[in-house]
Amino acid sequence: MERKGNQVSIKRVDSTGRRLKQSERQGPDGRYYFDVTIKGERFRTSADNLDSLREKEDRLYTLFTLRTRGDQDIITVNDAFELWAETKRGIRENTLSNYMYLYRQYVQSSNIGRAELIDVKKSDVKKFYNRLAEKKGLSTSTIDGVHTVLRQVFQIAVDDGYLLVNPAEKALFELRRAHEHDREERHALTADEEARLLSFLETNREYGHWKNILVVLLETGMRIGELTSLAWQDIDFEHEMIHVQRTLAYYCRNGKTGYYMHPPKTRNSNRLIPMMGKTKEALLAEKQRQAEADNESCMVIGGISDFVFLNRFGKVYHEGTVNRAIHRIVKASNAEIDAGKVDEKYRIRDFTAHCTRHTFATKAVESGMSIKAYQQILGHTDFQTSMDIYCHITDQMLKDAKSEYEQFLKWREQHIKEENENMEVKKRWK
Repeated sequence: MERKGNQVSIKRVDSTGRRLKQSERQGPDGRYYFDVTIKGERFRTSADNLDSLREKEDRLYTLFTLRTRGDQDIITVNDAFELWAETKRGIRENTLSNYMYLYRQYVQSSNIGRAELIDVKKSDVKKFYNRLAEKKGLSTSTIDGVHTVLRQVFQIAVDDGYLLVNPAEKALFELRRAHEHDREERHALTADEEARLLSFLETNREYGHWKNILVVLLETGMRIGELTSLAWQDIDFEHEMIHVQRTLAYYCRNGKTGYYMHPPKTRNSNRLIPMMGKTKEALLAEKQRQAEADNESCMVIGGISDFVFLNRFGKVYHEGTVNRAIHRIVKASNAEIDAGKVDEKYRIRDFTAHCTRHTFATKAVESGMSIKAYQQILGHTDFQTSMDIYCHITDQMLKDAKSEYEQFLKWREQHIKEENENMEVKKRWK
């Protein structure tokens, strides 16, 4: 009991001593009830415990807010998505297009997409992600992309006052942890895998035309969009340099799927890359192959037409095309191993075009390339990004580290021995 002036107020508490609000009560059965009238409209709900009751209270107040705002434009999750799509800025156009695709492919027609905003709880979002993983068989990385856009959609509803909390916030945490072992890591090819890949392409008539593009990817570390955007005007054979100054993307924009040219990913991505290894040889071979086949570009994208890498119809490649080709090449190469024609140690793990970037980065570190050159060639702003994401520790690197450490120990032991001997000599002279 509290006294305020001449008035006495009684603290209302539940059976555990928790204080109840004016519109809350606990019944004889232990269940909690909420009953309030706002501007002539009565809201009632109940729950087994006080925390659940207050979650429902928040949703009821949100519903009241929605009904009294004077607009009915944003009611469902899909409505909020359209608002998000209309206002989202600050990301690359192909990234936005990918977000739009993920939402429309997996969310829009689902129960979550059609649900009213105020009806969606965090547990609903968790169950939705679980269904994507277990029923539709989506990878964790794909669900991560769906979560990225869905969380932003709910957040714009929170920011505009349609929701009090974001039900997608941290909703993916448990699924990520449960499926961590299923995440497909982008890996670097081993020396044996790379050697087998190139030797297979050297002699295989069906896939041999892919050798040049894969050599350039492996020897430069370029992103696939940077490589497919290359024009002959970017190739300086005299100084043995490649100028990366744009990136090519293939996606749907305004309902039309096609190729779109963009500036490089970051300011540092506009760069010069030296023709290392067999890069120059591969580029010259590609130029000769196209000349012999009378293969010319039939496309103009962003004012560019003299593309370096073309298919037999004179069209540029995109990431999906290259990755599908790599998958077929790996399958065909491994089939020879299965048939006993090639040693098992040359079996190639399936990989993507982006894995060639990881492969180059790992080889560069193994070779002792300077930090500045390494950073410049990969087009990264900071060295740590290059190391953390792209460099993979190989067995040889571990062996080299062991050897270097043991050499250091021997040097230190010898140095201490010599120091002690010198001390003894000085003592005798004294």
